[in-house]
Amino acid sequence: MNNEPILHKKAFKQLTVDELYELLRVRSEVFVVEQNCVYQDLDGDDQQSIHLWLTLE
Repeated sequence: MNNEPILHKKAFKQLTVDELYELLRVRSEVFVVEQNCVYQDLDGDDQQSIHLWLTLE
């Protein structure tokens, strides 16, 4: 593990099932659990969005 951040950029249809699950899990953790922000997260915008995230690998 080199701990260098790797930027990922994908359209919705390019996401693997595992990537989508992890992105939704992290969003839920940050917005619902940590920020106590209860709202409808799955709003239909994800399919038209470009998804960016960093990983340390």
